[in-house]
Amino acid sequence: QEERMAKQEERMTEILQEAKDIRENTLKIHTNREEEENRRCNILVNTQLNCLLSKTGANRVSCFLYHNGGYTVTGRSFQKMSMLYEVVDGKTISVMNSFQNVPRTMFFTLTQKLSEQGCYDISDIEDIKDADAITYQAFYARGAKAAYCGVIKDSRKNILGFIVVEYTVDKCNDEKKTKDLIKHKV
Repeated sequence: QEERMAKQEERMTEILQEAKDIRENTLKIHTNREEEENRRCNILVNTQLNCLLSKTGANRVSCFLYHNGGYTVTGRSFQKMSMLYEVVDGKTISVMNSFQNVPRTMFFTLTQKLSEQGCYDISDIEDIKDADAITYQAFYARGAKAAYCGVIKDSRKNILGFIVVEYTVDKCNDEKKTKDLIKHKV
């Protein structure tokens, strides 16, 4: 009988923990209002990226956003980035799945130039082969021949991420126009 009581008590503890877990997960569910805001934001961003793709004649336009990626044992935050949006033309393959939760330190030169200059313009990726080998390899692996990057900032001038306009098949016909469009986000 004691054993049966212990098992019932153990089962009751499990049920209470499950109820607590369900409650915590329920708190993380977006409300209809939040879902509608997210939907509108996604439409706006995709519209802007498609506009950039069209106006620049690029083959891929993507948007990377910075985020927290966990913590070290001492509590220091890992800084990561993910490609949250991507639009491509009919000649270019999507690579968005390959750029999720990427440590920002992996692309040290790229993120440093973006922080310092607000842009990182690569009119020929072969030009960065030695000076920025990791960025070169990432662009080369996805077929980019040229790439133009520009920061995204909030109203307080905090860098939230960056936009990348890539040429994988076609040439950039108007580098100044491309840079201006990125700077002004269309």
